[in-house]
Amino acid sequence: MAIFNFLKTPQIRRYHVDYVYYDPKKEERKEREERIRRKKEAEEKGELYVAPLRQGVFTSQLKHKQSSSGNRMKLYISVVTIAILVYMLSR
Repeated sequence: MAIFNFLKTPQIRRYHVDYVYYDPKKEERKEREERIRRKKEAEEKGELYVAPLRQGVFTSQLKHKQSSSGNRMKLYISVVTIAILVYMLSR
């Protein structure tokens, strides 16, 4: 019997959650409405409105910055490699 179990491949179990009490679109809309309301109140008072920082803003910018610097380095390396090949072939 162990041979037959060895030949079977296990099925992938998928985890799916249906949100019962939480609607992400509704929460996002409420936050956006609250920001707009605070901005209008600040403009009516003549104050400068500064939006509060959201969680994950700095980490997303850091990842973008690292990836662009990595792409720039790859570009430099490829340009130098092509220049060396052209120099070697022209000799």
